[in-house]
Amino acid sequence: MKILLLGLTAIISIAGGAKLSLEDASKAALHSSVLFETHRAPARFQKLGQPPLNSHSITLQIGLKNTRFEDSISSLLERMSDPSHPEFRTHLNDEEFNELIQPDDESIGAVQGWLKNHGFQNDQMKWTAHKDWISLERVPLNKVEQMLNTTYHVYRDKGGEHVIRTEKYSLPKYLHRHVDLIQPTTMFGSLHKQRSRVSNISQISNISNKRFLDNLPDICPGPILVTNGCLRQLYKTESYKVKVPERNMIATTGYLGESANLEDAQLFLKTQRADQLGRSFDVILVNGGSNPQELNKKQIEKQLGVEANLDTQTALGLTLPTRNIFYSVGGSPPFIADLGTPQNNNEPFLEWLQYLFEQPFDNIPKVISSSYGDEEQSVPLSYARRVCNGFAALSARGVSLIFSSGDFGVGESGTCYTNDEHVRFNISVATSRPPDIVRL
Repeated sequence: MKILLLGLTAIISIAGGAKLSLEDASKAALHSSVLFETHRAPARFQKLGQPPLNSHSITLQIGLKNTRFEDSISSLLERMSDPSHPEFRTHLNDEEFNELIQPDDESIGAVQGWLKNHGFQNDQMKWTAHKDWISLERVPLNKVEQMLNTTYHVYRDKGGEHVIRTEKYSLPKYLHRHVDLIQPTTMFGSLHKQRSRVSNISQISNISNKRFLDNLPDICPGPILVTNGCLRQLYKTESYKVKVPERNMIATTGYLGESANLEDAQLFLKTQRADQLGRSFDVILVNGGSNPQELNKKQIEKQLGVEANLDTQTALGLTLPTRNIFYSVGGSPPFIADLGTPQNNNEPFLEWLQYLFEQPFDNIPKVISSSYGDEEQSVPLSYARRVCNGFAALSARGVSLIFSSGDFGVGESGTCYTNDEHVRFNISVATSRPPDIVRL
């Protein structure tokens, strides 16, 4: 069998002289799927029964592979980061970026042909601007199982939340070089705040450690309580004058229903940066995100807003009058209150990256800070790689990404177990991304 690729059309020559188009070849291979990915459910999840296939539907997202990007991004960042290289700090403009991240026509055609063979029409395929992702809304679960040659189950975690996932899925062999990942499938997710601690001044007890106290500036109350004035003194930025506040931007992100309170920000500035009182941050809602200014009882009990207020106010205090942005991102990972009701189970890291990819160069902040991470063992390799590649693409546009490593170390609450119950320190995505992905 000899395969010839001509533009968007693949012609397969068979011994008898018959020729099949890529669409016909896709039909022939429809029922000859090969295992594409397998990922064990985290130990905290218990597999329950199968969900109601006929009454449950999901939004299926397909990420297309881009070998051109994968082959070039590392060396591209190296050149941009090397002070001795002519391309030092020559970041990609909109046209160059678009060309870098768009998959080739062959991959787009192969995935589109496969979906048409499964009965999807063009108007049902929701492509991103760069054609690197395609979404299929409200796909019945039994159809998804047929497409991916898999079986979904209901899983319950130790907190009582339910997800519908599978631990493996398959695709026709010819699609393996065109598809990066399909979700929701093996992505269980455990996106969490990195547990920054906020304390009331009256609750802080004095520490008599002389070495600590002697090395602290006078403006710092102590080694535990950190005020904004103390941070500015420690980093020697208290006298810095922002040169181009109208051009520079810094952003923080909010997930998991976190909201940043505008009135509280003014109280913070009144006590910590009175010279900037009246300024604030702009709120940008992504993927159905929200930023309520009044919380209900349940939200207050969950302490929603503590992380977002800490992040936005710290950034305001350190960087004003530079423009500050707060991205509130919807699509929190996976909770399904009613197994018969379609829910948005998409992982918010990817939703946020897709949003930024579609923004013009001048609209993207050049520094973005995030205090969230995913437990690495709950994340399939394909997903982790896709997220890291997305961060790398932003770096190629001159964006510095800062991720909090958290306060609790690698063994939070003694839960140092892998998915197969081996004792091991666990690490986090995205703080554990390869060092050459983001240049700060």
